[in-house]
Amino acid sequence: MHGDREPTLEEIARRAGVSPRILLKYFSSVGGVMVVTATQVLDDIVARYGTLRTGPSLDERLAGFVDLRAEICEEFMPFFARTIQMARHTRELDSLIHRGRSDMREFVASLFGGDLRGLPGNVRRDLFDELCMIADVSSWRYLREACERTVEEAKTVQRAALRRVLAV
Repeated sequence: MHGDREPTLEEIARRAGVSPRILLKYFSSVGGVMVVTATQVLDDIVARYGTLRTGPSLDERLAGFVDLRAEICEEFMPFFARTIQMARHTRELDSLIHRGRSDMREFVASLFGGDLRGLPGNVRRDLFDELCMIADVSSWRYLREACERTVEEAKTVQRAALRRVLAV
């Protein structure tokens, strides 16, 4: 499913190794297939968040977080892009996009929330939003595609940006 157009049911069936009739037996549309797939992807990502083991130092948390986010973004970037594109047609997909960003925000809060304690509320909120914005798949995609950065270069840029935000 490459390019700017939305996938057809036939393309999804071919990639899944089944007939379009099988998909239509269980799903009424491409959007239905995408909703089920997006739900499974989000569950997988949340499970990966739970496996991250980092030490107490900021550098260890940053390294583990950036490595995990890079792995997730690289694996699912085309799917995320297609899901965002299709969300304008499917309310459930839009809801799942919000859930995914909410899950990521909770993960960021669990790793870096303590670093922002003691700051005034509006400053803490702004810095937290900056952390999440830097970690979002759209920022990763920008680094990889628009800036033509390698995975390692993108990770270096992302770590540095996160470190600057947390250097308050």
